[in-house]
Amino acid sequence: ARTRFQTLFEKAPEEIVVHDSDGTVLDVNRRVVENLGYSRDELTSMNVTDFEIEVTQAEATDVWAEMEVGETRKVEGTHERQDGSTYPVEVWTNKLSIDGEVRFLAFGRDITDRKEREAELKVKTRAIEDAPVGISISDRDRWENPIIYTNERLTEMTGYSTEELTDACWQLLHGENTDPDTAAKICKGVDEERPVSADIRTYRKDGTEFWSHLEVSPVK
Repeated sequence: ARTRFQTLFEKAPEEIVVHDSDGTVLDVNRRVVENLGYSRDELTSMNVTDFEIEVTQAEATDVWAEMEVGETRKVEGTHERQDGSTYPVEVWTNKLSIDGEVRFLAFGRDITDRKEREAELKVKTRAIEDAPVGISISDRDRWENPIIYTNERLTEMTGYSTEELTDACWQLLHGENTDPDTAAKICKGVDEERPVSADIRTYRKDGTEFWSHLEVSPVK
């Protein structure tokens, strides 16, 4: 059983650090050594806050003291490697009592890829929000393909608020002079999940007409 536990400990894909109530490192697995660049002996002579650089030892010990035995807490932080470079981590810390001694078992995961994806998504979202053309997203899987997102430019163009457009169908912008054949062409493209473009007469909330050039594309 001890051998099996040691194998799981060493082969785990996450960083595993065992430390006491003061943050003194008692043991680490192979992933910690690989990620931080220190040897196991070096790490077991360190405090957790020597490489977790976003929290002081006093702050960390206060948090650990507040935890109940058996409790788990998740936090995001930054680990500093031996060479001075850093990477973002997500850490789950478990407070345990082993033979009457309090121990903390911390599982850490390098979340660099996730942070980069979040940053990329934030840039793309900002680009859509600030685009000089009206942009909307509708839900093909719901009845009548309702709008689920609009950018600010679309609300300026139509006179409808975001709340009024959300969950509405595009027929909200159609009126007596909207060409039904063009509307049917757009709907057919949506139903067939293929790109379609068209010029169509649409209506603002106040009833005034304007021409829209639509470029509709499926996104999966």
